[in-house]
Amino acid sequence: MMATEVRDIHGRTFDLADEQTVTEALQNDGILVICSRSTINVPMNSLNQVEAREKWGDLGYTTDEFVKRDIFLPKDVGRALFLLHDTYTLGTSKILIPVPRHKDSLLRPYRAFTATLLGGPRDANTELYLSIETTAGDLKNLTLHGGDILVCTDTVKRTIPQTLDSTVFVSETYYCRQEIVSLEEKLANQYMAEAGGELYRDNLGNVIWSKERFLNRQ
Repeated sequence: MMATEVRDIHGRTFDLADEQTVTEALQNDGILVICSRSTINVPMNSLNQVEAREKWGDLGYTTDEFVKRDIFLPKDVGRALFLLHDTYTLGTSKILIPVPRHKDSLLRPYRAFTATLLGGPRDANTELYLSIETTAGDLKNLTLHGGDILVCTDTVKRTIPQTLDSTVFVSETYYCRQEIVSLEEKLANQYMAEAGGELYRDNLGNVIWSKERFLNRQ
């Protein structure tokens, strides 16, 4: 049995510890699904705490409740991302609340690597759907399950994950490569406080996630 099962856009499964295959999937296709490792646990009435501020027209909302290290700095996401680069600048972290039966057909480019956490273990029966244009330019339809984590590089285009009959909380965090990222000070301070020393600020004020500090995670 695999310790951490992952799959590529073609449906092939392998272990996250297979670094060569993981790297090839991210470089060739720009996508990796980490199976059933999302840990979002939404308490009852949590929806009432969400600040309903739509961002960029893509059903993005914010709530302080999800600024937790295991959500915006998941260990398995770090194991994949740091195979490609040694440092990332953290962008925003936001919540998506898919509207059941809403069909998104717009393939969006993202200027950052993204980690999309799709609910938690109790959402395993919820299916999510999206379309992806891979690094190679191939258009694929992808089915995900609640509890999965979708990792994409900045070379793909994709639609927003959608559901049919029910919905889940979806957390999305952006990891940038070259550009300067101007974070809201409140969010930056929450990142730094929650990360337990795993992040640092550079001389431009960017919040940096580094491989060196990640490898020292307890």
